Amino acid sequence: MSELPLVGWLQFVLGCGAVEWAGQQIMRREGYKAGDLLGASYWVDDSDEGWRDYQTKELQNGRLAMLAIAGIAVQDLVKPGTYGDAVFGPFRS
Repeated sequence: MSELPLVGWLQFVLGCGAVEWAGQQIMRREGYKAGDLLGASYWVDDSDEGWRDYQTKELQNGRLAMLAIAGIAVQDLVKPGTYGDAVFGPFRS
């Protein structure tokens, strides 16, 4: 905490607070749908089965990416500095 001055902490807290406040104001809008912070649901017909399938695929890809990042973090904790060896190891001289 001593490395960041008080003004830096104040900027951080006020910036995060502004983002949270804006999110709360957006959620109070008429016709708000969960996850739609920019109002794009107005132009998207989400009653279509293809759209729901696309959303499910995106959600699954995001979950897979989170697992991959967690795997990289665990591998780096077990053997620090070696998380890229499985992919890039054969190309090293």
